[in-house]
Amino acid sequence: MGAPFGDLIGTSENTVVLAPISVNATFDSTAIDRKNWGAVYLTLSLGEVGAAFAADKYYTFILEDSDDNSTFTAVTDATAVHGTFEDIATGLIVKVDDATAHDNLAYPVEYVGKKRYVRIAAVKVSTPDATIMGINTISHTPSMAGTTGLLGSN
Repeated sequence: MGAPFGDLIGTSENTVVLAPISVNATFDSTAIDRKNWGAVYLTLSLGEVGAAFAADKYYTFILEDSDDNSTFTAVTDATAVHGTFEDIATGLIVKVDDATAHDNLAYPVEYVGKKRYVRIAAVKVSTPDATIMGINTISHTPSMAGTTGLLGSN
């Protein structure tokens, strides 16, 4: 095996912030404390999305950060993240409004910003079906963060 894989295992911490569960409500994931870590790689995983999702029945998933683990705001600075966002101007990772387009997909993003805490907020609009979802993170050392991080640059 190459050194980068071994380096990641020895200099990272894996955390489940939302164990896979059927969700049918608005929620905030557990916040990740970045103290002593350079970046946090977050993966939102969706199971089979229910048929009741539509333009007026959906979830939005927003990346948020905080200095104090109390007041969170959407991450809207493109230089603070790596990965694909549906709308970085609002911190929107993805809007899940179509069952067939989002079934069994994962949405990875990486936070390399300056604030200490980071989390994903899920906002339920109207009454979409309950959906299995989970959120996992990898916090990694400052030496692995920077301009490329785990996901590369934007």
